[in-house]
Amino acid sequence: MSFAAFAQGRPDPAATIAAQRDAMKSFAAMDGVWRGPAWTILPSVKNTTITQTERIGPFLDGSIKVIEAAVTTRTAVLASTPLASFPTIRQTHVYNLHSHAIGLVGDFRY
Repeated sequence: MSFAAFAQGRPDPAATIAAQRDAMKSFAAMDGVWRGPAWTILPSVKNTTITQTERIGPFLDGSIKVIEAAVTTRTAVLASTPLASFPTIRQTHVYNLHSHAIGLVGDFRY
């Protein structure tokens, strides 16, 4: 068994966060509150137009981007369907989007 990796120690957290913060600058234009028309297709519904609001901003010293999305107007067909999501974007060696929406969780790499 090799312990060479342990001898190197952990990466410097300040340097890691600084690198992640720098990588997240690419998404700075997304910051703010956005509201407008959107559309969705659910298994039980055809293409439906909705109004969606998103709040987007940096968290954890700017090392991740948090997006809170919610439907602010509903049609009668969508009245009982919770349409909200809570994705985060984080940079390690690639960009990772981790999203919670409609009872599901997904991971997407960019």
